[in-house]
Amino acid sequence: MCNYQETNSNIDRDQALRDAIDESRSADLKQHADKLIQGFVKLDDSSVKRAVWELVQNACDLSTECKVIIDYSKGSFSFSHNGKPFKSATLISLIKQVSNNDDKIENVGQFGTGFISTHVFGRKFTINSFLDVKGKFIKVRDFLVDRSATESETMVKSIQDQENDVYSLIKIGEITQETDKLTTFTYLPSSKVEHQNITESTTNLQEYIPLVLTLNKKLISVTIINKNGEEKTFKKGVKTLLNGCYITPIETDQGDTDVFSLKDDAEELEVILPLSKIDLTIPNNERVAKLFLFYPLIGTEEWGCNFIIHSKYFQPTESRDGIHLKSANEQNRQDESKNRLLINKASELIFEFVKKQGPVVKHPINLARINFNVDGEKQLLNEYFQGLKATWVEHFRQIQLVETESGRLDPSSAWFFERELLLDEESLSSIYSVVSKYWKNVPRIDLVRDWTSIIEEWKLASPQIIKIKDLIINIEKDGSLQSFENPDDLY
Repeated sequence: MCNYQETNSNIDRDQALRDAIDESRSADLKQHADKLIQGFVKLDDSSVKRAVWELVQNACDLSTECKVIIDYSKGSFSFSHNGKPFKSATLISLIKQVSNNDDKIENVGQFGTGFISTHVFGRKFTINSFLDVKGKFIKVRDFLVDRSATESETMVKSIQDQENDVYSLIKIGEITQETDKLTTFTYLPSSKVEHQNITESTTNLQEYIPLVLTLNKKLISVTIINKNGEEKTFKKGVKTLLNGCYITPIETDQGDTDVFSLKDDAEELEVILPLSKIDLTIPNNERVAKLFLFYPLIGTEEWGCNFIIHSKYFQPTESRDGIHLKSANEQNRQDESKNRLLINKASELIFEFVKKQGPVVKHPINLARINFNVDGEKQLLNEYFQGLKATWVEHFRQIQLVETESGRLDPSSAWFFERELLLDEESLSSIYSVVSKYWKNVPRIDLVRDWTSIIEEWKLASPQIIKIKDLIINIEKDGSLQSFENPDDLY
């Protein structure tokens, strides 16, 4: 018969404890490795468009006056910022790909799932920075983070090696007295796709930067270095208030531009207006997102209006391609309610602005786009947008936005051309001349096509549309070519 106590006394407890610790650590690292590998599978085109902004967001988390440099000049992609250097906890958090949200740690660095999107530029990147060890700074030079592994076991080994490299830095790293503590991430693309992604990330970058600077108090400058080594720096000036409109100057070597915006009293949201000057509107840019959570929510480019709406309280979808608005998902209802309330508040700001400025700004047609998607795959969302669209149209149709030869009219008072009258570009001038004999309150000839498109998008219940048969009836009533200043218009 086996003696239990004698058998138990032969256990190597120290080894068993080491094995248990190693197994626990391996299981923990495997979770991090699997999360990375699964995250890479989800990378797509929208990840390419978001990646730069994930880096900007991380930088802003680490500085009160953030300056960033985006460098495309060396056949790779590098991103630099002037934020607080790493501490061992934040550097290890980056290696493990976790958000370090310990309030006791001064530089919080957000390296969660969003940071994974930056790997569209390369699965390997180097870090040049400094490691803050109790107020002393150790140089971090070409510290390699390698995430090229495709299998969990290999990725675990890579994470372990990089974690050990951090410990080595602490033990033997060079202490420096340098005061210019810039942090630079340099991505090392190894495939054609990654090189293409780097090129693609430059698309619309210069359009977005003034908007992101306007909406982020911490961000004060962004420098872009293009592939030829040419630099362009965007600097944010002092935001001022003029007649209820905020003006944010964005300064560059090539000239300054202003961003015009509205804010609610509680500063829950900010609306960027489609203006290049206080009295000059600009056309809709369908390449630029219309909803922002400090940074563009990629996927909202066709939101349905020519205004950009930002709120720090927006509850975004997991993919950050929009916000929760209306669905059958009970878990999202609270977020949806908050977002709808914010959209309503933003709409009221916009209605007030258009009512006041629409009759006096140049090119008011640029304010008139209302084309929320009411024919999507999700019925509840369609219903929401139908209601939102109806509210917007009801306000806009009463504002003097239609420029005619005799002055401005509200869309309810104007007449618009049936599309069939506009099919032949060569005959438009003649058709317009004949129509103008019978209807004076029509859009100017240079605006008539665009207004037809807008009214079609609005889907008014009873729009005042001039049809071919209406034109024929009026011509027949006249019954004589002599009644026309230019009879050739009829041919």
